[in-house]
Amino acid sequence: MSLSKIFKIAGNEIFKNFAKLGTWFVVGIVVLNCLLFGIINLVGNYIERADTRSSIVTTISNLEDGTYAAQDENGNPIEESAALAKEQAAILRDLLNKKVVFTDWRYRALRAVSNLTDNIGSIGAGGISGSFQSVISSVMGGTVDENTIKYVQNNDWAGYMGYNIGLLKAGILSQNAISDPTAQTRIDLMQIQLNNQLKDPWADNLIEQIISSESQIDSLNAQINDTTLAQKEINAAKKEKGLVTQIAQMDRYALENSVPPAEGFSFLAFYNSSSTSISIVMILAILLAAGIMAAEFSSGTIKLLAITPYSRVKLLYGKYTAALGISAGYLVLQAVVMFIVGVVFIGGKGMFTPYLSVVGGKVAESSYLLHILGNYALGLVPIIMCVTLAYMVSTLLRSNVWAIVVSFAAYFLGSLLMTVFAVLRWDISRFWIFNNTNLAIYFDVNTRLSMLQITPTNYPSLLFSLAMICAYLIIFHAAIYFSFTKRDIA
Repeated sequence: MSLSKIFKIAGNEIFKNFAKLGTWFVVGIVVLNCLLFGIINLVGNYIERADTRSSIVTTISNLEDGTYAAQDENGNPIEESAALAKEQAAILRDLLNKKVVFTDWRYRALRAVSNLTDNIGSIGAGGISGSFQSVISSVMGGTVDENTIKYVQNNDWAGYMGYNIGLLKAGILSQNAISDPTAQTRIDLMQIQLNNQLKDPWADNLIEQIISSESQIDSLNAQINDTTLAQKEINAAKKEKGLVTQIAQMDRYALENSVPPAEGFSFLAFYNSSSTSISIVMILAILLAAGIMAAEFSSGTIKLLAITPYSRVKLLYGKYTAALGISAGYLVLQAVVMFIVGVVFIGGKGMFTPYLSVVGGKVAESSYLLHILGNYALGLVPIIMCVTLAYMVSTLLRSNVWAIVVSFAAYFLGSLLMTVFAVLRWDISRFWIFNNTNLAIYFDVNTRLSMLQITPTNYPSLLFSLAMICAYLIIFHAAIYFSFTKRDIA
């Protein structure tokens, strides 16, 4: 089989497709989808900011009317507590009026004071829980509320952090302190946060994630040592422990080396999210593959192709290669346009933040942009499977309608059904092709952990997924080959 002739047919087919107005309409759809994706992110960020502002305004109102103030036995606000609450409200209102960004540590510190109902529960800039504060504040002198307000008024984040670390240390040393097994870990992590001057909320979140991971590891160790569990469950617990340990390593490294995560309203978060949002490309690829051969049968031009100097096999795979090439082009177009949209709508700040992974037991840095482009490249795998499936059905049934229906049902409805089977822990879900085409999950620890927690005993491996992909491709291509070459095409 001459590959040059197949590529020549594919090139002619691609040129013929792009000579049609409909193909450029499809290109416009891809571009429009990217713009809508960016607009949705902008609107989502605006709504989130509006919700945050509304929440702060509600907090101010509750502080001013005494809702958050301590009450006497008759249910009336205590005068000193009410005065302190009004002082907090005044500071919050001043921050709003000065349009201080909502990620500023002072918002979180004030809203966490006195264990308010919207306490975000973090130690660093978020504050310590009210019950713990009330016990240990007597050791340090003055109330926690008063000292917090003082640090906020002076915009003294370092002093505030040092004060909170002191509170924790005093709590550990005090015989009357509430037992907190994570206190020493918090002190160590907060000291790192203080030394690195990490005022942003992501640092607080990392501390909570590290503590949560370490608690989870302790729980998994108990499961591993539980002799009453089945061996499959113990093995699943060992896998989960390995992934949680890697996540804890990366979070601690990020805190120690001031590496912010790609989350929130940032370029990397936007671009990374876009790399997994390729459904529109998938739909377009199915439509293309379903019609590229079926159209020849429906229009009768297949007879004219049969008298060309090219063999059936070359015609068959020339068109298939064209479908793959055009579909891959749509994916490349999305990657390029999404990059431009991200820079224009969000800005390129943080674009070169490193991507963290664990290699050989140690945390390694690499390019986050290359990681995202790698995700886009892996997105070719489900596209190839969709194109091959649609091409097979259109060749077998010689109908683009049935090819579209079967392919959509297999990809969307079938995958949904198999997800239900996975939750029910039925082994059959492992053998569904579109449960194995998302290879990106094997290169992201957090995604792998999520998948393992959904299907702890039926969790597939990379080699298993590759084997399933190869098996399905062989079956699809065998059906394509024998259907087109051994049947009458008239």
